[in-house]
Amino acid sequence: MKIIRIPGSKSIIIRLMIIATYLKKEISFSNWSDCSDVLTMENALKTIGFQINKDNSEVKISPLVSFHEGKTIQIKDSATAVRFLFSRLATIEKDFDLILSTQLNKRPHFNLIKHLNKNGGDLKRYNNHYKIIGKKYLNGGTINIDSSISSQFISSLLLIAPSYKNDLELHLKNKTISQSYIKMTISIMEKFGIKIKSEDNIIYVKKNQIYSDLMKFFVEPDFSSIAFFFVLAVLKINEGVFIQKLAQPSIQGDFNIIEILKNMNAEYIEKDKLFGFKKSTLKGISLDMSDNPDLVPILTIAALFARGKTEFKNISHLKYKESDRIKSLILELNKIGAEIYFRKNSLIVIPKEKYKPCLLETYDDHRICMSFSILKEVVPGIELSEIKSVKKSFPEFFDILHYITDINK
Repeated sequence: MKIIRIPGSKSIIIRLMIIATYLKKEISFSNWSDCSDVLTMENALKTIGFQINKDNSEVKISPLVSFHEGKTIQIKDSATAVRFLFSRLATIEKDFDLILSTQLNKRPHFNLIKHLNKNGGDLKRYNNHYKIIGKKYLNGGTINIDSSISSQFISSLLLIAPSYKNDLELHLKNKTISQSYIKMTISIMEKFGIKIKSEDNIIYVKKNQIYSDLMKFFVEPDFSSIAFFFVLAVLKINEGVFIQKLAQPSIQGDFNIIEILKNMNAEYIEKDKLFGFKKSTLKGISLDMSDNPDLVPILTIAALFARGKTEFKNISHLKYKESDRIKSLILELNKIGAEIYFRKNSLIVIPKEKYKPCLLETYDDHRICMSFSILKEVVPGIELSEIKSVKKSFPEFFDILHYITDINK
């Protein structure tokens, strides 16, 4: 039996750090992550004046006496960090400069910037450089936003709830993608005392709300990361891979990896205070992945070894991740002899009896790299163009992978 411990969800942590900038008392977080996305946000908060003290996976963030003026903040490749910072910095009465990496600058941000400026913000773009002249408050009121581009835009506007002069009413237009991440944002905000009402495609937030001070917060393990090892388990590990049960229900949409693998006929096991999966014979299924886009790359690897066709529906927004993940998966998996193609907003995978070894390009995309690393454990002879990209979300990935696959441990 392989029992693993996974660091806290980076999606939860980055939201918590934005909330911490509003708190009046020190807060302590446990099960922190040292992935590069989190470090990017940590560095941003330190630059504007926050004190962050770390002791292994325990982190304390102290309330701020005053914000630093006129600081330049370097953002590497974290879309979540930069999108949340756009909104938060727009509501601080100081001037800031954000410098984005070349890769990050290619990703869509305009829709969020447009809505912040229409709401009283002052953000200007100069190539990969954004100048932000902060205000104490934004107007609030009614905002009609296209939610088919990124759920992070909605979360970004919600997290600055205490910084609106008027009630906020978000009208979500078109099909909302990654809705589970919006629910995550709302759930975390509610834990800190913010009241939010959501009906159909409208989200209401009353003005004059403030975040309640909490002394401690446990960050649940990242199920986007756990997914890689659960898939490895069902493809290869007879003894199974397990994690500890959560004390309360998960707020992560990617917790859905459990039900998805069960539906693919994977053998799910609960024992003592643990749960996980073991080697199984999978079957192909049809899935709507609009709410779990980060799971598509690793589930594609699982689908290569299932019995029957698998179809991942509603995934066109995967074009706008660290790489065009649809193109990345198709181009590279064709090299091993896979039958995989994109049609009518769906990725189709038809499994083959055998796959051939080759060098796979990862496109410096952490989820592509980790997914192909799991494939490498099942198909001998596969090599990867790079493995450093995993640091973006999961620097412990290879240590855990080696622990699971080492039969002597």
